[in-house]
Amino acid sequence: MIMDLNSIIDQLETGDQDVALVALQIYNKERFGELVLGFLSRELQPSCQLACVETVRILSRDKHCLGPFISRLAMATLATYAGIDAAETGQGREFQCFAFTVSTT
Repeated sequence: MIMDLNSIIDQLETGDQDVALVALQIYNKERFGELVLGFLSRELQPSCQLACVETVRILSRDKHCLGPFISRLAMATLATYAGIDAAETGQGREFQCFAFTVSTT
């Protein structure tokens, strides 16, 4: 569930602490996920790469905050770190890993 700032403000204005807490937690996790993935697309030292990938692993465990991790760009970034070569074809995207090919067409 992707939340925009107006949605969060609306939920904060209800005055219900539980609603506000959930809204802020979801927004923070989504925004943090986007920032970490953006950071991973840069040239990083191995220790920083490891910290970022571990952060993605932890954040992606929350099924309500998977939004930042399911875009094409995010999947391509994560595939790179998994050692999977993603190649664009005329019929869609193919991911090659070791000795087999999986087509997403």
